[in-house]
Amino acid sequence: MGRRSLAIAAVVNDLSGNCLVRSYPILKVLERAHRIEVIGIAGREGVFAPFRDELTYRPFVPGRARVSQAKALVDVAAAIDADVVYAFKPVLASYGMALLSRLRRRRPIVLDIEDWDNEAFERLSGPGKVGHAVRHLAGPNGFYDWIVDSLHGLADAKTVASSFLRARYGGVKLPHGADATVFDPERYDRAEAREALGLAGRRVILFAGTVRAHKGVLELLDAMRAVDRPDLVLAIVGTRTPELDALLARGEARVRFLGPQPHARMPAVWLAADLVVLSQKDTPFARAQIPGKVFEAMAMARPIIATAVSDLPEILEGCGWLVPPDDAGALAEAIERACADPAAAAELGERARARFLARYCWDVMEGILDGVFAPYI
Repeated sequence: MGRRSLAIAAVVNDLSGNCLVRSYPILKVLERAHRIEVIGIAGREGVFAPFRDELTYRPFVPGRARVSQAKALVDVAAAIDADVVYAFKPVLASYGMALLSRLRRRRPIVLDIEDWDNEAFERLSGPGKVGHAVRHLAGPNGFYDWIVDSLHGLADAKTVASSFLRARYGGVKLPHGADATVFDPERYDRAEAREALGLAGRRVILFAGTVRAHKGVLELLDAMRAVDRPDLVLAIVGTRTPELDALLARGEARVRFLGPQPHARMPAVWLAADLVVLSQKDTPFARAQIPGKVFEAMAMARPIIATAVSDLPEILEGCGWLVPPDDAGALAEAIERACADPAAAAELGERARARFLARYCWDVMEGILDGVFAPYI
């Protein structure tokens, strides 16, 4: 006799944003056995384009007025009707609405935590917190999210992205890996992928994700300047951010901005790269975070250089190059080493795929999620 299929309401705080990068693989794995509806606030641009066609969504689009924004949140809470609620991020628009919905329907809540979202607010002094709350009392702000975060113990179960978050919040560590059958380098033509992206004849370092200060992209460019290889370029895949706009405004000749790509195209994009560099800076926020793209890069057997921040040393042990954070010299040496010995780089890439299959693919995630949701079946 098969196990019971659950109706799971996944509550995401911003359906138009890149927070779906973590939600997507988790929910696709759960979709193997359960019925998933994704509920949340969305902007007028709709669901985040790379994942727009991947799941069943129920978006609520608020107007600009404060009353309309508050009503949209209440509508989210009212729409939650399932056997289990899976709230992504301990913030007002997701976990807060899950808790509100529990006043009407006594359903178990599983809380997923992928970042230390309230780190900036927590760094404020007591008077600073009060001042921030008073200034922004009428709208969503860090104070409300901080209050919701403090209620994390009310969740029936928790999944977390990193060891840092597990130590802070408890719960089960859950990687947001990739589908090994889709992210398989044998399925794609590397030369064709490079040609399609305009990267033929170049030695390509790929950054895929959201350019933010803690991602260390400027430090990566500093390291690239120290490497005497004129054909070396940095290809960036992702949405525009103020940090990315500032970088592009500098007119860096080595930067190729490829824009956001549909998720279905990402395996070929990864395969087009010669090297993936994750140059995370050593900040409190970065220590809590796992750059989810590391798992897709591993799945596609890409050689990876990463700074020793968060769980990256554990993830890439024996299958990637690790360098100290905020050390452009060490990063440049690692890039030069990878370029000078492509055979060694390729071997590390193959080891990375083997590690991915053993620890981070969807089949492994399914086993972890089965344990989390077993009490509710």
